[in-house]
Amino acid sequence: MCTKVISTLAILLLSASLSLAGPYVTVMFEYTVGPDGSRRGLHVARVEDPRTHRELKGALTQKELQHGIDMVAQRKVPSAKDAGQKLYEINLFDMGTRQYIGH
Repeated sequence: MCTKVISTLAILLLSASLSLAGPYVTVMFEYTVGPDGSRRGLHVARVEDPRTHRELKGALTQKELQHGIDMVAQRKVPSAKDAGQKLYEINLFDMGTRQYIGH
């Protein structure tokens, strides 16, 4: 009986630590590269759980989504050779601190 309780407790602790270790979501940005290398139509294409790839609509506020768009817009411009192509950029968002990772 004691071994079963300890095993159950160990499983619960492991599950709790895994859920606390990565409260992140993946934010995917989509845009089309203009002839001058500019990003056209930059928007958030998807927000998802990186472990299950399940879409999480409404997980971020409009302000958080806009902040991500602004960050992507300020990055180095894509190459003009990619003109006309749809490109994607992905950022991790920490749900605990409510901030993009690395920014």
